[in-house]
Amino acid sequence: MKANRYAPFSPDPRIYYREFNFYLYGAIKVLNFCIHLTRNKVTSLNEAMFIRYMQYLLYPPYTSMLIVIYEDFDKQMADVEQQQEITKGMLPSSFSRELIWKFARLVMWYFAFEFVLHFIYVHSFFNVPFSPFNRFSNYELAATAYVHGQMFFWKYVIIFGVPSWFALVDGMTPPKPPICISRVSRYSRMWRYFDRGLYQFLKIQVYMPLMGDLNGAYVRWRRLGAMVGAFMFVLAWHGTSSNYVCWVLLSGSELCIERIGYAIASTSAWGKFSLMIGRRNQRRVIAFAMLATVIPGIFGVFFFLGRDGFGQLVFKKVLIDGLIDALHLRITLNDSIPSAGFVFVHLILLGYCFNQVCLQLDESINKEEQLSHIDKKAD
Repeated sequence: MKANRYAPFSPDPRIYYREFNFYLYGAIKVLNFCIHLTRNKVTSLNEAMFIRYMQYLLYPPYTSMLIVIYEDFDKQMADVEQQQEITKGMLPSSFSRELIWKFARLVMWYFAFEFVLHFIYVHSFFNVPFSPFNRFSNYELAATAYVHGQMFFWKYVIIFGVPSWFALVDGMTPPKPPICISRVSRYSRMWRYFDRGLYQFLKIQVYMPLMGDLNGAYVRWRRLGAMVGAFMFVLAWHGTSSNYVCWVLLSGSELCIERIGYAIASTSAWGKFSLMIGRRNQRRVIAFAMLATVIPGIFGVFFFLGRDGFGQLVFKKVLIDGLIDALHLRITLNDSIPSAGFVFVHLILLGYCFNQVCLQLDESINKEEQLSHIDKKAD
């Protein structure tokens, strides 16, 4: 049964977009609350819970874009109510300074994004009545796909950031902003840290119930089944068009490859090999091996962001044709026109350097977080 049969959407695309988001994220809230009730059968639906549910359903910053499960919302509201009783509704000056800084950053990124749109017309390529991509070279295709992905991230920094800022004003704890896609080489991190609310929903409401006991029998098969179940929900969320199906298949493949990599890293043979070659060469081997996760991950994103046909075109021309040319040693640059094999080898080298940068950055960030955690404990 279609909801718009009884509550039709507005014909104006801008209004329709807001209405559809309100409906979609509202449905997720209803689902979250129903799951909460099924897991807490001894809890009766009293007046206080009904009021809390209405707050959860209608709280403006969480009505679209930000996904927060009911238990987290209930805890946040309880903390806010307790804090208001202590401070009489006044916010600490340090917290106010943090809010001002976050607001200034949002304003800066908004105007920077608007400025860039006047000079980089990537979005226009995807909205013209005819497809210009068949005329693009492999370099142009790869560059267009990458910039489109980067601007997608930029857009979500803003559309996640605005409701998050208002939630912070209320003293709530909204999901953190999305991770920059230019520093992600393990795409499990993309799932965890881009749309953090969606990840929490998939993990707590879908993956963990399907997974069951983490230490029971057939744990690997149950983990695989739970992952398939989570991705089926993702398809139900985004739609079952061919580009989304390819995105999910490539993303699932990347997670499986990543899991295999972790399994290899935990073996004694890898430990002995690492000692033999040394720390620097170990990093080089890992960076090269991570190409097996970057390739399906990044091409999956190309399928996700491009409309029907774009992902397939990039996948065929840049990856398949490039790999075939490279295997046949057709790595040429004639009259400044590179062959598909030349572009493929160049991108593989860039991917290796990209992995090295991501590994170093992750290591530095982890060290900073550990030191910060130690300092907090000392205080």
